[in-house]
Amino acid sequence: MARQLRRSGMTQSDLAERLGVTRAAVSAWITGRAVPRQETLQHIVQVLEGAAPRDPALAVEEGRTAPAGLRQFDPLERWSTGAAVLIGVSDYTHLPSVPSIKNNLSALTEVALTGLGIPPDNVHTLENPTSAAQVHERIDLAMDAADPLSGGLFIYYAGHGWTDPRNGRLLLGLVDSNQHKAWTAMEFDRIREQVADSPVGSRLLVLDSCYSGAALDTLSAGLSSASQIEGTYVMTSSDATNASRAPRGDHFTSFSGEIIRSLTDGIQGGPPVINADALFRHVRASCQERGWPVPSRQIGRDGDHMELMVNRWGQS
Repeated sequence: MARQLRRSGMTQSDLAERLGVTRAAVSAWITGRAVPRQETLQHIVQVLEGAAPRDPALAVEEGRTAPAGLRQFDPLERWSTGAAVLIGVSDYTHLPSVPSIKNNLSALTEVALTGLGIPPDNVHTLENPTSAAQVHERIDLAMDAADPLSGGLFIYYAGHGWTDPRNGRLLLGLVDSNQHKAWTAMEFDRIREQVADSPVGSRLLVLDSCYSGAALDTLSAGLSSASQIEGTYVMTSSDATNASRAPRGDHFTSFSGEIIRSLTDGIQGGPPVINADALFRHVRASCQERGWPVPSRQIGRDGDHMELMVNRWGQS
């Protein structure tokens, strides 16, 4: 169904609307978690046949089909059929500004486009969102755009973060957030639930905020169990009890800067293709060497093997 949906040019939300069902139901059919009833299946066929299919020869030429029963992908193909949401909050009404986050976003957008090779229409850069709805809408668009089987989903957030004193859950800052009013912030749990519902098998989440390691506790019972499709990798700039580092005057925040340099300059002695775990290990070692807050991670299934991009070390 995923291939037919892609060839028709429809999104999961489009199909759900045409069928009168929820998007979650369509996601469950695509990933094999559920099977539509016979009458619903007939309706699906009618809807998809009503859209003009792509030329199958073109799909083979692009490497997006394989012999029956076998799907093989080149190391970086997941990102040519993937999507990214890059969120950064640098300006605040009630909290200190973090100007370097603007540079984070600019550099990571370039990495997503030219390093990972994500199509421009699938890279959603969101600077200084004022509501959680803006973030969730972009994530929804990215989940629809990424191929569920061959694609990857990359979500990045940089900004102020803190834990809710009532329950220890991670809160992420928006432009008008107030640390004394939890309801003004974005709850990471809501992002977790949204991503856990995604049919995209390869998912990379990067959180650059104070106390971002608190996200890992909430992920353990939700995202990791939902990531059995293929693999999920989460990396955070600190653990659940420590602040992150963003010295005023630095071009990037410390954690994101190490990620950006590792991908744009390459990793000396690293593998030919940098995967999620090679990137994290290198960034963690660099942070430890400098006495910075130590990043944390969580891996779902084989997420540590998720390839990101060619190692550029030594390339002119």
